Amino acid sequence: MLKLITYHQGPKPFCSSINLLRRWISNSRMDAQLLTTIPDDETHTPGTTTTTTSTTSPTITRHTTDKKYNRRESERRNRDGASPRTLVQGGGRGGEKSQSPRTNNRYAAANRNLHIITDDFSKLVHESQAVRYKVHRPGCNCSKVSKLFLSNLQKPKEGFLVLPDVKTAQSIFVGGTGTFNSFPLDPLGHEQSLKDLIFPSPRNHTRSGTSIKVSCASCILDLEPNGFVCIASSNKSEIEKAKDIAQLAKETALQSGASLHPDHAHYICILRQDILRESANVSSYKSPRKSKEKPIQMNAELKNDLRSQHVCLQEDDTVEIGHHLCTMMGILKDQRIHCKYIFTIVTKSIKEKRTIYEVDLPGGKRHLGETSFDCAVRETLEETSLAIDESWLVDSGEPIKSKSRSEFGNVFYLASTPGDSRGSKEGFEDILSNMFWTNTGLGQ
Repeated sequence: MLKLITYHQGPKPFCSSINLLRRWISNSRMDAQLLTTIPDDETHTPGTTTTTTSTTSPTITRHTTDKKYNRRESERRNRDGASPRTLVQGGGRGGEKSQSPRTNNRYAAANRNLHIITDDFSKLVHESQAVRYKVHRPGCNCSKVSKLFLSNLQKPKEGFLVLPDVKTAQSIFVGGTGTFNSFPLDPLGHEQSLKDLIFPSPRNHTRSGTSIKVSCASCILDLEPNGFVCIASSNKSEIEKAKDIAQLAKETALQSGASLHPDHAHYICILRQDILRESANVSSYKSPRKSKEKPIQMNAELKNDLRSQHVCLQEDDTVEIGHHLCTMMGILKDQRIHCKYIFTIVTKSIKEKRTIYEVDLPGGKRHLGETSFDCAVRETLEETSLAIDESWLVDSGEPIKSKSRSEFGNVFYLASTPGDSRGSKEGFEDILSNMFWTNTGLGQ
């Protein structure tokens, strides 16, 4: 098939010609790859034409007199030692995506020397010298795993893939039972088989006195997500009972000589949802409102509320709202569940000589062989010293999952103190407390 393209001087006619050719290829539904070779050693005279004849896939040669482009392309060739840039069909805005030979060669070279360990997980810890490891399901096809198997080395069909959290993995661990098809049938049972290999003793596997952390990748969390707990109610006294139980358990543990978990929160606070919602609008990851007076005033009100609960806040300290708490407040609003007060944890950190207090919900990452609710119970105990069970769950106790992409792999459990009236729809007293009725004098 013959395709005639006329190149004119200037970038716009050239881009239009390329777009016309892409549209022609898309309409003809060609399955062959589209290869675009861009040389930098040719020039083009305005008004000339270039004819491309192809039986399988057309090749487009760009003639340019752009000196800056030629210099950049020459520098890239000298740096990478690669051929001119190549575009292949299959992704991107115009149906194409860029392939970097330098990146592919790096992973392919690493793959030739990839050491697969199957007998002892401590060998991977010794060779990688990493502290964090990510577990992928059997037969995982995610991008990070696929890059490790670019060469002729065959991917294991059975067993989990454990990758160290390093830039380029030279060693991986393959262990546990299950295949790509059998894993969804009993995910927790297969995870337990891997957990017995990684942690043969009840305590965490240690390396030179430093604990290692093993977490699940998104391919595993799709079946059994991480768990978080939101203890909320319209009755403040009921949530104060949960706080008193947590404080008593903390003091009892300290008096007995036990040490708190490293992830234990610095403070436990009961905060109003309306103040939290307004303060979240001025957090670092949220776009500020056009009017700056009200968010600053609400943020000051949040600081005063924290100080009243014995949080040592200074004037220059920063208060941030965690994204898990923001997500849960959005869920409560969407489902029209009125919970005026929320049980929160406050952690203190110092970043770049700034003191930051983060307010969030208890919860965290799931362990191998652990259900989402068991994860939420364990994390709540570690972070607040509060032991909860199924009697704390509201209504049926079904986990709530957010539609936000940032919360993929996380679920939330709405809970309250046993015997509480639980979260409810907006009632008559809440309507009277509204600003409109207060201004009219009827809500006083």
